[in-house]
Amino acid sequence: MGSGVEFGPSENAVIDTAATWSRGLGIVYFIQSVGQLLNLNIIGAPIYLFIGLGYWKGGTSLKHVTQTQGNDVQHLLTALDQFGSAFMIRIVCTIIVGVFVAIATVIGILALLASM
Repeated sequence: MGSGVEFGPSENAVIDTAATWSRGLGIVYFIQSVGQLLNLNIIGAPIYLFIGLGYWKGGTSLKHVTQTQGNDVQHLLTALDQFGSAFMIRIVCTIIVGVFVAIATVIGILALLASM
């Protein structure tokens, strides 16, 4: 049973555009995942794959908002949940890389100081 909220044509046009861009971004991440595999990066490949999957599934849920009747709010919430997962993966990976870069920088500075 739907929530009874239906978006109009102008809202559906905006949502459809967001869905298209989201799915496009998902494809970009899928391609990056393949590139990571070709470079034998077994850590990066699944990360890009799961981020791409989040964008693709979120975009698909947004498409459902514009193509169905009666479940707009549920489809929108599903899309937001998928985007949230993709964002979380990206943020966690960025933090991890930042920590590694900071550690490598400190080690490099200590090694430089020790060689003086």
